[in-house]
Parts: sequence; structure tokens; C-alpha cells
Amino acid sequence: MNDKEPLRILHIPGSMEVGGVQSMIMNLYRRIDRTKIQFDFIYFCNETCHYDDEITQMGGRIFHCPSIKEVGVIRSLKILTQIIQKGKYQYEVVHVHTQFNAGLSLLAARLAGVKKRICHAHSTSDAGGDHYFRSMYRYMMRMLIRFNSTLKLACGELAGQYLYGSKESVRNDFTVFPNAIDLSQYDFIDVNISKAIRHKLGISEKELVLGNVSRFAEEKNHNFLIAIVEQLKKRIEEFKLILVGDGPLFEDIKQLVKKKGLEKHVLFLGVRSDVNQLMNIFDVFLLPSRYEGVALVLIEAQAAGIKSVVSTGVPKEVDMGIGGIQFISLENDISIWIDEILAEARKPLIDKEAALRNLIDRGYDITEGVKRVASIYANDKQLT
Repeated sequence: MNDKEPLRILHIPGSMEVGGVQSMIMNLYRRIDRTKIQFDFIYFCNETCHYDDEITQMGGRIFHCPSIKEVGVIRSLKILTQIIQKGKYQYEVVHVHTQFNAGLSLLAARLAGVKKRICHAHSTSDAGGDHYFRSMYRYMMRMLIRFNSTLKLACGELAGQYLYGSKESVRNDFTVFPNAIDLSQYDFIDVNISKAIRHKLGISEKELVLGNVSRFAEEKNHNFLIAIVEQLKKRIEEFKLILVGDGPLFEDIKQLVKKKGLEKHVLFLGVRSDVNQLMNIFDVFLLPSRYEGVALVLIEAQAAGIKSVVSTGVPKEVDMGIGGIQFISLENDISIWIDEILAEARKPLIDKEAALRNLIDRGYDITEGVKRVASIYANDKQLT
């Protein structure tokens, strides 16, 4: 490799639509020294993704590989190996983020001669379900991951155990890499900006504001949020639920809100770049997910000093110990959720200084995250 060329890291996230995994990658990419380390990407889709323009502007390249569903396992593996092997750069590091599907990508990287093959666990469940054939697929992929990865990372302990296995020998075989964020975006609240956002959204100062930032997908359980709104309006009139994000179920949820006549109470804001500012108008953050990894958005919510009510599908390790998160089972009646939401809304604000100190101590500051990932990628290489 030319001394003047940056070390190229090939990320395989499946796609770069808006989501927690993609936000984590972009947080690192924006802040890493791109004269020394650059990111390229492989997608298993042909569509243009949300971050494409930003990636190319920062010097990254995007490759498209047909998925297993499109061309089958053998053909997809062959094309993926060729992409990795025959590009302009001989990749020394491949970083895969596709949960159990990572097994094939890591095998392709090994066949292509990549020396460092990183698998990164991001979730505590599998969207593919639990039927027999899917269980067999997970078993085979776990074996491929085990034999073809040279480094295993996880956003949290439970995510690592879910993807790699829960035996003692396996638990010692992966490293927890916290989903770091830019904490400086949360250390100051501009009251005027918060008032301006409320005014623009048509929210009065006395209205209770509930918030959710997530991809509109089955596992995020937006239907449950709408059920909460439907019951909450029987108890209080002045409140809004703000939904930030996009995804395959976006239009379905909009139609559900319209069908139930809840348009007055639910605001759809789409994808936003000012989530840190929006969070300052939330009284309570809601995340009734069916399953999660260490949800990046809950790290952001705690950094913003927001109280949260979340499902027990969210791992408790996301709680930074500042008293800001309440866990409730999805099996509980919605009235119990509403009781907890209203109770949290009445509580004093979280101590933001203490929250930020705790997040720094636990490794969630992006500055340290960038240093750590650069060290992982470079290893014994000199990047000066």
C-alpha cells in the first residue's frame, strides 16, 4: 500500500439507511482522521441509502452485492469475495455488522485474503424468527463467525452472548465496544431553541411531550406506542407524541393514526439531523421495542437528561445508573405503562452533569471511541 494512502476499512452493514448501527458507524466515520483511515461499504441492496451522499463526500466508496435471497448462497458468496478481492485496494480489515448473516461475509473476507476480520454484534434477537430452519441457519452462521472472524466485538454483553454464544469460554472471546456518541452535543441546553422548536411544531408550553426516535420496523413496536396514545387521551387531553424516523412501516403507522383519529396527538417528523435539540423538548422518551441491543438512542436520551420508559426487551445494561430509565414488560396492561409515564413526567429533571460524567466513565464518549477503533484497525501499523 502507498504510504500516502489511508488505511481502507471495508464495512459491511447491509445498507446505510437510518438506524442505530448506521448511526454508530457514521459517528466514528465523521470524526476519525480520514487522511489516515478511510471507510468503504458493501450493501446487499441496490437502492440509494440515506447516508450515501455523505459517505462519498468524505471519500468513501460504496459497492453493491446481490443478497442471498436474490441469487442464492453460492453466487452471493462468490460475488462478495470478488468485490473484496478485486477492488482498487487490498483490504487488510473488514468490519461486518449484519448479525448472523455476518458468517458468509467473514468467510468471503477470509477467502479474499483479508487479515483482520471483525464481527460486530448489535442486537439481542434475530428478526428471522425462531422456527426450525432459522435455528439451523443461526447455528451454521455462528460456526462460520467463530471460525472466520479474527476479532469479535459487541455493543453490550447480552448482544455478544446472543450472537457468539453464552458459554463461559465464548463470553471471554468477545470485547464490548460501547456505542459512543458526541457528548458535547448534549452538555448545553439552549432554552430559546427549545421554545422555537415547540412553536414551530405547534406545541404549547403546558403540553406533555412524549418522544420516540427509531426506525419504523416490526421490532420497534410502533403499534404499541399508538395504543398508548389511544388510552392516554382518555386521561389527559394536552399531550403530543413525537415520532422521529423512517422505515418500511412508516406509512402503515400513519394510516393507523388516521384510522384511530389521533392526528391531533401524534406528530411524524421523519428523519432529522437535530435529534439532540429535539430531545430537549421531550418530557419522557418511550421505547417499547420487542428487542434491542444497547440502544444508541437511549444513550443519547440519558446524555440529554431525559427520563425514559422502555420495554424489558431492552437490555438493562443500557441503564447508565443515573435513575433515568424505567423498564416495563410488554405483557403488562397499557394502563401500567401510562401510570409510569405520567409518574416519570412529574419527577425532577435528571442531573445532566452526573449523566455525562457517567457516560464518559463507561466509554461512551466519541473521542475515546474513535481512538479505540483506530487502534483496533491499525494494530501495529504506523498511521503517522
